[in-house]
Formats: sequence, C-alpha cells, structure tokens
Amino acid sequence: MPEKLATTPLEAPPRRRGLGEGSCALVADDDPRRALLLKGLLMSLSDHVLVAHDVDTRARDQPRRAPRARGGRRRDVRRPGAARDPRARSDTRKTAVMVVGDADRRADLVAAGADDVIECPIQPAVFREACLRLVESGRRENPARAGDRRRLLDPLESAARFRATDGYQVRDAGSATSALAEDRRFRPDMILLDVLMPGIDGYRCAEMLRADPAAGMAPIMFLSARADTADKVRAFRSGAEDYMVKPFDADELLARVGKALDRQARELGASPTTQLPGADAIQGEIERRLAIVDTDAVACYLDLDNLKAFNDYYGYAKANAVIRQTGDVIRHVVTRSGSPRDFIGHIAGDDFVFITSLDKVDEVCRGICDRFDHLIRLYYDPVDRARGYIDTKYRFGVQRRFPIMSVSIAAVSIARARSYAALAELAAVGKRAAKDIPGSTYVRDGQTLLAAATAGDGPAPAATG
Repeated sequence: MPEKLATTPLEAPPRRRGLGEGSCALVADDDPRRALLLKGLLMSLSDHVLVAHDVDTRARDQPRRAPRARGGRRRDVRRPGAARDPRARSDTRKTAVMVVGDADRRADLVAAGADDVIECPIQPAVFREACLRLVESGRRENPARAGDRRRLLDPLESAARFRATDGYQVRDAGSATSALAEDRRFRPDMILLDVLMPGIDGYRCAEMLRADPAAGMAPIMFLSARADTADKVRAFRSGAEDYMVKPFDADELLARVGKALDRQARELGASPTTQLPGADAIQGEIERRLAIVDTDAVACYLDLDNLKAFNDYYGYAKANAVIRQTGDVIRHVVTRSGSPRDFIGHIAGDDFVFITSLDKVDEVCRGICDRFDHLIRLYYDPVDRARGYIDTKYRFGVQRRFPIMSVSIAAVSIARARSYAALAELAAVGKRAAKDIPGSTYVRDGQTLLAAATAGDGPAPAATG
C-alpha cells in the first residue's frame, strides 16, 4: 500500500504593503522620462497611477479616480515648479503632496503646500518608505470626534491623549525650523513647545514664531521640566501665553489648552478660512500704531475684483479657495519682502488688511499683485483662461462679461489719519480709485503706482478722487 503523502495547505502570499485599497497616485512632472520613473516606483504601492505633464491635465484627471476605500489617499508627486492645484480644489484639498526637489528649499516648499520633500537623486527604497509614512501619518491625523477641526503641534508623548480624548489633530515638529514650516503650512490653533530642543531652543523658537508675519497667531504654551521663575519669565517674554512644569496632569493640560483656544477665538475673531486675525484685532493694531504716532507705518487695504461673479460661475468651494489662496499670497510676499513688525489681517470675505513700513510698501504691494495675477489664472478652466473672461448673470438676471479676477490695493500712511475711522475713509477713497482701473491696481495716498495697463512703464498719472 503506497504511503500516504502528508500535505500542507499553500501559504497565502504576503499582503502587499501599499497606499491602501482603491488608492490612486498622481505624478505631475513636465519631464516624461522622470515621470515614467516615478510611475514605476509608485506602481508597487498604489492600485492606480496617473501621469500628467501640465497643470490642466492634472486638474482634469484628479477627480476621475478619487479613492473610494476608507483611508485611501491620492499621492501627488510633483516637481518644485508645479502649481499648487490640489489645495485649491474642495475635492482634493486633503490630497497628500510630496515634492521631489531641493532639500535646501524644504521650508519654502512646505509653506507652499507640500507635505514632504524628498531630494534628488531618488533612492527607490527611501522614496517608497516616505510615501508610505506620509499616508500612514495622514490616516492617524483624522479627528477622533467628528466636526472638531482643532489642530496642535505637539512634541510630547501625550500626543495620543490629545487625539483620542478630545478629537484634536496633532502634528509633531522635532526642531524650531520644522515648527516654523509646519506653522506656516498648517496654521495650528495651539502650539506646545519644550524648552530643550535640538539646535534652537524653545525660547528662540517662540520668538521666531511671533516675529514671522506669515505665521499664525496661535497661543504658545511651554511644557518644560524647568521650574525656576527665571525660566517662566523668559518664556512669557518670548511670546508664551502659558507655562506648565513636567510632570503634569494630562487633564489639567487639556483644560488649559481648551481655555487658551476659547480665549484666542474671542480675542482675535480669527477668520476660519485663512486663520488670520479678524476685524477686532485689525482695529486694535491700527489704533495702537495711531497712539504711538507710527510715522513709518502704512496700512494697506486689499480687495478682490469680480469675486462674486466667480462665485456664481464656479461655486462657493472654489471661491473660498481663492480667498484662502489670497491670504497665502499676502503671507508669502510680506514674509519675503516686508519686515518683522508687519501685520496681516482678514476683515471678512475678500477684504484683507496688512501693515508694513514706508520703505517696503511699494515692493510688497507690487509683489502681491504680480503673484496673485500669476496664480489666479490657474483657478479658471482652460477655455475661460484662454479668452480672459467668464460670462455669467449680473444683477436682475442680466448676462455680463467679467474679466479674470484681479486685486485692488489702497495704501494709506497711518500718519495721515487721526483715528481708525478716518483711516478707513481714506482707504475707501483709495479703493474706489483702484477699482476704476482694470486689472490689478495699487494706489498709495491717492497716487496710482501700479496698474495693469502701465505695469513696467513707470508710475501712472495720479488717480482722480
């Protein structure tokens, strides 16, 4: 009788470690050979990999393969020159973005919208691990309680407690440089700092955050083992609103964070769209400068032209993205060309105010106009962009042609006014003059210094009125 052979069931092949079921990766690169290389690396991680060589193709293809499985996220792998299109769309606002580029520009790239930056030349194993790590990080950041969108930068071991107990979204930063980049990128509502950090300590980090006009106005709380009064005083002088000594009680920490967030919301009335200080904070800053007779300060009032028509034509979500982008444009230019004393605020809707110095105001305002004009065209469909206008209904249902959106800036030297109301009246006159000129226009103290028709040809004649 033949011997019975022992059999064992075949082992199931190991489950592929990837971006998740139903995931879709998008490679946006104007170099076809490089795009093909990135696609090959991503095919081992994602169910679908799309390739786009220009902005319009990417914007058109992204919605077609949106991930359907829970936790599935698209991966947008971009070169540094690619436009920030995913963040401008309501359906792709949470798309994770990795930029393949120069690591020395990491802070700028993160501020522009990247979640991570990987340096060339690409190491395949490092690239794959970076993609997986980024997706896993995004999945962990989903709030535990629906509707609670508060965010924290938390370098502490208690981050899990924040996530699980009170629904906070938590991001970790291991250094002062990373904290500054994360603050510019994600606009947290609260920042927790330790005194002892690699390189730059917590005190200097707080000073950097408070001095950066592009950073948010989030309250800063120090958590440190140092209990000396001198350390606490230094923390408060660096910009902190609170200080807790380790070891601390987690419930007390949560209570203090909640109290600080409530107080911040009342004091600033910050815009939920841009996370910039609101109307009350703007008035307070202007009145403070009026009180000290700040002769070097210039208040600039910025308004968008044709936003309502854009909203009616493309919808609220896209119009809201334009407002958010405008706030980012102001932050970027003021940070690059302004000074540490500058201030940025968002009154409401499409009305912004920023304060800069007399010697910087022209460069800042021209830079905002130039950057806005460059980016705003990406928010229009290719056909509308090519013809330079949209056709939509105006008041009383009348069809009208509206050109590509532009900005009108009215700058007023604070020394010209005796009160906040008087300054606002002068700004209103300047805005009316700016809006009477087609295209992005900059008017300072009644003189038109930049208009679309005269840009590059020197100052235009003074505006009337």
